[in-house]
Amino acid sequence: AGVRDGDRIIAIADSSAIGWGLSKVSERLRGTPGSRVVVSFTRQGIPTPIRLTFTRREVHIPAVPFSTVLNGAGYIPLQTFNENAAEEVQAAATQLIAQGARGLVLDLRDNGGGIVEQALAISSMFLRDSQAILSVKSRGAADEVSSAGGAHVAEGVPLVVLTNAGSASAAEIVA
Repeated sequence: AGVRDGDRIIAIADSSAIGWGLSKVSERLRGTPGSRVVVSFTRQGIPTPIRLTFTRREVHIPAVPFSTVLNGAGYIPLQTFNENAAEEVQAAATQLIAQGARGLVLDLRDNGGGIVEQALAISSMFLRDSQAILSVKSRGAADEVSSAGGAHVAEGVPLVVLTNAGSASAAEIVA
């Protein structure tokens, strides 16, 4: 649409956005799909603000942007635990195993988490039925245990899970 890396939003619908945080800018850019919004931004080297009109659309950000087989190992980068994460991991794992992957690498590096139910569904894909995934202990209440169940598309397939300091929440549950 003409926006480049380094451009800075300075106005949204004729309201100055200078000093706004990322959440306020995001909130103002969102709207009903099909509606329009005018955005003004600055670009280094251009003296006057650039003003563009955008049509809002529903945007699907894939949880698994791609998957591939490298030297017999299937690689699945899982970027977020959104509402489609389990479905996308299942499709990727099934496809990679069909392509001859003898093991899988699930990359959760810099994955900040998301929907816990998706983490439980993804964990179930690699575990035996009824195998414990998560337990929550509370003072004065019985422990809650979430166990594997459902689709076990990669049960018994060797698995490596990659994490780093940016892996959190639902990513930690899966790891």
